[in-house]
Amino acid sequence: MRRHPVSPSARLIPAKKAADETGIAYTSLRDLVFRGEIPVVKVGRAWYLDRRDLDRWITTRKERLS
Repeated sequence: MRRHPVSPSARLIPAKKAADETGIAYTSLRDLVFRGEIPVVKVGRAWYLDRRDLDRWITTRKERLS
């Protein structure tokens, strides 16, 4: 069976959902985006984060705390 690559839109999650899933307050997540620590894709007024970018940020934070 041939696998189809994951479409970029399947990796994008709304900022509010990203905040809920990570336990980060939405306002804190927004501040991280403003500081350039986490990239964001803006579609109209909505913000989306790539799961891979969010996972990378979390991994980096964990490494710093170890």
